Amino acid sequence: LRGAVKALTPAQDPFFLVYVTYAAMSKTVIEWHLQHPEVHLHCFWDQPDRSFDDTLTFHKVDGAKFLEMMARCTALVTTAGFESVCEAMYLGKPALMVPAHYEQTCNALDAQRAGAGVAAEEFDLSLLLDYLPNHVPAQDHFQEWCAQATTLFLAHLEEVALGRRVLEAISSE
Repeated sequence: LRGAVKALTPAQDPFFLVYVTYAAMSKTVIEWHLQHPEVHLHCFWDQPDRSFDDTLTFHKVDGAKFLEMMARCTALVTTAGFESVCEAMYLGKPALMVPAHYEQTCNALDAQRAGAGVAAEEFDLSLLLDYLPNHVPAQDHFQEWCAQATTLFLAHLEEVALGRRVLEAISSE
């Protein structure tokens, strides 16, 4: 996690935050938006800023602005890159995860199983709308796990280096 994430105070503003990795994905988002103009969307992409209408705005990629908006959004729509999904979990933001590469398919399925949100094959934001009423927040559990990450990582290294079970001793404490 980026250090800045831990300093953020989550809020619940009525918009979805969308990250598209290339401009062609924006067409799918726009098509969905035209069918659901009541849903506010803020999208980040690699093009200049553009206001499509009152409820759809595209922002040029800006890490600090993206994190600030993630802290305030209702939910995140993204490819299944590990960092964004983990940051969303840390902030208690459910995610629609649309893998762009094979390894992201693994990330999306693992994150879905961990309670991050829903994995999908395309940017169908209706899946997220349907998912939200049933979302069980995993934020507290995920933050606890993050707090133990260094200890767990070192324990795994010791197990490999020393050839013994260290994690069992930690979990029984």
